[in-house]
Amino acid sequence: MNRTRVMAVVCSTVFAAMLGGCGGGNSANATIGGNVTGLAAGTTVSLTNNGGTPLTLSANGGFTFSGSIASNDGYDVEVSTQPTGQTCSVVYGSGIINYSGTDVTDVAVNCVANTSIGVVVNGLNAGNSVTFTMTLQNDASNTSTLTVTNGATNDFPVLLPIGTLYNVAITTQPGVVAIPLPGSGYTLPVQVCSATTAPSGGVISSTPIVVDFTCN
Repeated sequence: MNRTRVMAVVCSTVFAAMLGGCGGGNSANATIGGNVTGLAAGTTVSLTNNGGTPLTLSANGGFTFSGSIASNDGYDVEVSTQPTGQTCSVVYGSGIINYSGTDVTDVAVNCVANTSIGVVVNGLNAGNSVTFTMTLQNDASNTSTLTVTNGATNDFPVLLPIGTLYNVAITTQPGVVAIPLPGSGYTLPVQVCSATTAPSGGVISSTPIVVDFTCN
């Protein structure tokens, strides 16, 4: 083999090695996983990656999706089914697999309890009741009704996730009495109740929210 041929082979080999070091050659695959925290006992949360087959988890701790993602391809982990009474959010759930195919292990799924919205009515006469309606401001058609007959805290029969906007309003004041004018057809409330704390707002934590009303 002449000198020119030898140099060509050597240069070709060196160039291939340099190319591999700079990102050439064969790529690799990576698995996608992370950790779940805050999931309540007896509940499950389902996750998907890139909209694929859901991965259902029933306990806190590490998880890994089956299959792998090729280098330079993207991944996107989302919650497909929330646990009963909780809302889970995903942190570090999307990105691009690097050329080396390094496994992703830092997807964080954090679950917190949904919030109860309650009502306390003060000054309500015995035998009277007040009916409340809670409307979700981001979904006006989504309402819940609650009738209160005593001074204890009464919770609406729904739990709200963090970020939900709500409004609590009286739909029926306690009892009515007819105005004593023949044929008038008018009625007056036996009592009039009004809010003494903010009846609307947004859920910012899992701490229960109570709206106070006073009746006169």
